[in-house]
Amino acid sequence: MKVVDYTARSPTQYRVRTREPEEVIGVCIHQTAFAWSDSNPMIARIRAHYCVLQSGTVAALHPPLTRMRYGSGPIGNRTMVNVEIMGNYPTSPNTWWKPETYGRHRVEDHPAQIAAARELVQHLRDTYPSITTITGHRALQAAKVGCPGPGHYREIVMWCVDHLGMTEGAVQPGGAEVPATWR
Repeated sequence: MKVVDYTARSPTQYRVRTREPEEVIGVCIHQTAFAWSDSNPMIARIRAHYCVLQSGTVAALHPPLTRMRYGSGPIGNRTMVNVEIMGNYPTSPNTWWKPETYGRHRVEDHPAQIAAARELVQHLRDTYPSITTITGHRALQAAKVGCPGPGHYREIVMWCVDHLGMTEGAVQPGGAEVPATWR
C-alpha cells in the first residue's frame, strides 16, 4: 500500500483532540462523490483521517487517533477512523450524485482502490486492537443515505466482516439502515 503523508498540510482546525487508542473502536467508510487527480493539493482539505485515491494511493490526512470535528457525526467522530474513497460512485443502482458535474465512476473500474482500502482497514485493525467494527457513513447519519454506496459497502465493509472478522457496525441514533441489497 502506497501512503502519501498530507498531515502537515491538512487543516488543524478539523482536529478536536488526540484520543486514547481504546476510544477508537471502528472504521467508517465514505465516498467523496467527486474525483481529483493524485497530485491535486486540495486532497489535504478532505475531512477524514484517510482518503483512498482511485490509483490505490492512500492519502494520510490526520493521525488516526485524532478526534475529528467533522466527518461522521458525533458518534463517528468520537469513535471512528474516517476513510474517504475518492470518486462519484453510485449511491443506489444507476444513481449518482450530480453525474453531469462529477462523472459516473464504477467500483469495478478501480480495483487498486478497493485493494488499498481493504489493506488500510487491515492495517488499522492490526495497529489498534480496539478497532473491531466497520460501517458506512449512512449508518451514522441518515442524511448520508448514499454514502458510501452499495459497491463500497459490499467490497470494503462486508469484505472486512467476512475476511478480517470485523463486526458490521450497528445503525446509530440518527443513522439509516443499510439496505440488504448493499450486502
